[in-house]
Amino acid sequence: MFNWFKRSPQPKEAFLTYPQHYDETTRRAGGDKCELALVHVEAEGPFLNLVYQWADSLSEQEADNLDTRARAYVACAIYDAAKMAGLSCESGPPHGQRPSWLFGGGRTPISLVNAGFDVSDRTCFMQVGPGMIAMAARQEGEHLVKLAAGFQAQFSRIIV
Repeated sequence: MFNWFKRSPQPKEAFLTYPQHYDETTRRAGGDKCELALVHVEAEGPFLNLVYQWADSLSEQEADNLDTRARAYVACAIYDAAKMAGLSCESGPPHGQRPSWLFGGGRTPISLVNAGFDVSDRTCFMQVGPGMIAMAARQEGEHLVKLAAGFQAQFSRIIV
């Protein structure tokens, strides 16, 4: 496995414009902050797939807490990644406890819709997209390609 942590400078924590969900989740999912690197990003159909990886060995419980914090962070970071990519973005209706976002005056809310983690691979997988695929418009796919670029530019390394 490539050790990208030793080759790159210490990252600064990226600023979140709307951190409320992340802040609330962090209070509940304790543990030390951990650096994650974006190792895979792909717009596929109506979804944007993100895979973040950590360096140190973690227990199942530590990884679960890290995954919970990372999910909340990415759910909030969607807005900032969209803005970085030049998309107009505004708050949408909540997706459960998570925020959702509307791109370019669209009517289909975009949010973190699926996620998981793998302790042996040291990865967190997250999927961003519409909560209801039947409502997704073709235009959302174009937005997700731009959103992928926004995540690569602004959130390639995060500390959560």
